[in-house]
Amino acid sequence: MAPILFASIADAGMINPLLVIARELARRGVPDLYFASTEDRRADVEAISADNPVEFVSFGQRLERPPGEWDPDLYAAATQPAKPGSLTARPQNVIAYLSGVTDASIMVTMYERALAAVDEVKPALMVIDSSSVYPTDAAIARDVPYVYSVPISVSEIFAERLPLSYPSPNTGLPRDLSGRQKLANLWFRLRLLHGMLTKVPAVQFTKARREAGIVNATAGQSGYADRARAILGYSVFGMEYPFDAAPSHLRMVGPVVPPLPEAAEPDPALSAWLDEHESVVYLAFGTHMRLTAPQVTAIAEAARRIGPEHHLLWKLPKAQRALLPADLPPNVRLEHWVPSQFDVLAHPHVRAYYHHGGGNSAYEGIYFGKPGLVQPFWMDCHDHAARVLDSGCGLVLSHEETVSADAIVAKLRRVLEEKEFTAHAEEWADRFRSAGGASAAADTVLAAL
Repeated sequence: MAPILFASIADAGMINPLLVIARELARRGVPDLYFASTEDRRADVEAISADNPVEFVSFGQRLERPPGEWDPDLYAAATQPAKPGSLTARPQNVIAYLSGVTDASIMVTMYERALAAVDEVKPALMVIDSSSVYPTDAAIARDVPYVYSVPISVSEIFAERLPLSYPSPNTGLPRDLSGRQKLANLWFRLRLLHGMLTKVPAVQFTKARREAGIVNATAGQSGYADRARAILGYSVFGMEYPFDAAPSHLRMVGPVVPPLPEAAEPDPALSAWLDEHESVVYLAFGTHMRLTAPQVTAIAEAARRIGPEHHLLWKLPKAQRALLPADLPPNVRLEHWVPSQFDVLAHPHVRAYYHHGGGNSAYEGIYFGKPGLVQPFWMDCHDHAARVLDSGCGLVLSHEETVSADAIVAKLRRVLEEKEFTAHAEEWADRFRSAGGASAAADTVLAAL
């Protein structure tokens, strides 16, 4: 079989679905599998399969700083909450984010590296994450067909084609808009357009890409999606709001989950702790989110108040441990890393998932029938939170509520104790599983060859 080359930036939310799909193809014995990313992902790729290895192809060292390493001012600008009472999130967050990642010199350098990788492998097909602009450009330049992987809401890829009645990406608006929300939706779009034209270095970015011979000089995502042989979305319509611009080659496969248990080397102590406690809330906020001291204090106090009947498994980076109170409640277990988040969510004693609203997190918990409490981090997280709320699969904390132990306790208890939330999550879990997940995604890749 001709080579298949996966390609992604290193960010967990983007690369993780592709790692699962590559693993599924390797499990099936598909030969000539390659995976290109920056060096910080070499170990993850090489761990995909021992029996049918996926060969790592290096894009070199990562040049751009991930959001978790941004300076405080840029991070604050991209994550600043809307004012109390606002109907949408802030368009300035999107503008700040784009300003932070729009570096023409880095983009052109990475494009040249991607061209070298494509020339080395000579793939018959590529599978590319939608945030990974430079390998998509390389695929187009070398006339290599590709499958486009979209781990965010697929409607965001076609933002400019959405009607004004559709909640704009990154607003956090619900599916059915009131009159005031429609006006707020329009105002968001106008402010975002103004910021894109005046504050993002788009002209220099486009000029540099055009001079490098890149076809899609503006890096418009809908243009990339139109050229793809297939588009993979990791939800299902109904949870994702339907839209008329959805193309015929879009495949909504639901969350992609590997065969379980996933961890080759599970943590015996963690497994024993989960077995011991019958009602556990799993708390994880992704790789970029930086909690504030008041937020950490509120979560710790909320955990104290839901005990002793409920326990909290809190995945908290070591860098943020200094914010913890000295007297952490006894019903809290801290981990800076878990061998497999899928294995944790699949455990029957995990009753709810408290998360940041990332595209993978929001739906992976529901895949296992676990209702969610969402503390939206930024941009698309607000949209996923709206979909969790609309579906009846969980509740959402406003920014003001994230520093209130009272609010966190009230919503956690509702999610844990009102049976409707679990019932809705289990109903959507069935729909997610029926969509096919990793198996359907792998089938789509093979059909695109």
